[in-house]
Amino acid sequence: MQRILMPVLSLIGLVVLCLLCLQCHGPQLEADLIERGRQQLVAAGLDPAILAVDGRDAILVGAAKSEAARDRAGKLVAEVRGIRVVDNRLTLDSLSGSGGAAGASTSQLVRSDDDPGSVDTGSGGDPGSGSDPGSGRDPASSIDPASSSDSGAGSDPGSASELQTSLDTVLRNGNVEFATNSDELTTRGRAVLDEIYLLLAAHPETRIAISGHSDLTGRAAYNLELSKLRAQAARDYLVGRGLPTERFNTEGYGATRPIADNDAPEGRQKNRRIEFHVLEAPQ
Repeated sequence: MQRILMPVLSLIGLVVLCLLCLQCHGPQLEADLIERGRQQLVAAGLDPAILAVDGRDAILVGAAKSEAARDRAGKLVAEVRGIRVVDNRLTLDSLSGSGGAAGASTSQLVRSDDDPGSVDTGSGGDPGSGSDPGSGRDPASSIDPASSSDSGAGSDPGSASELQTSLDTVLRNGNVEFATNSDELTTRGRAVLDEIYLLLAAHPETRIAISGHSDLTGRAAYNLELSKLRAQAARDYLVGRGLPTERFNTEGYGATRPIADNDAPEGRQKNRRIEFHVLEAPQ
């Protein structure tokens, strides 16, 4: 009996040790991937601040001045050893010349030489690495995520209806995610808000309503309060990027306004959401 028990206990101990190592080195791995990815971008003359990493998944957020610059950035980051997937959310900087809202085209590059020795952490419940893809802009680079932030009246950003359409498109491509049972944004959640920031910065005279919604799981009072806190967290992130707080109204509705069936997991996931609504058109 002891001959059987000892190898089993040793195997359990080894598994526990491996899990502890993965947990300890997860943030260190993300920081290392961000550093090496940004070095690639800097060497190519691109803005390193467009890159964020969630586990082994890279996220590119901002505006590219051309399709070639957008594709080049994605390929450079995909070449970094340890990166598994590149979620390329760079939009074409159509604001400089065409006057329309930036599009929300996204693409993914998946590494064929996957590295089994790297850590793979999911996005759910993970507050992310804390990097800010919206800081440190270089106006001379090929990618300028903040090119529209100071454009004012000279850039004709389009109508309020166009802004609403662009906001809806961004949110269809990705939800504003939070850690489970928390108002703490995940890396992916911040990446979605960075895209929304670019649109709102190009429409400085609009006012925006941000609403939080939940599914039916749990107590109604808890869901209502959490949905309010999440709407406020989304606002606070955008204000932290430089948008004035008076532009925003926030409200939480809990599970009172579902858009899908709460009896199905897919429906509950859709009901857990943040919405953005344009209240005023530019004058």
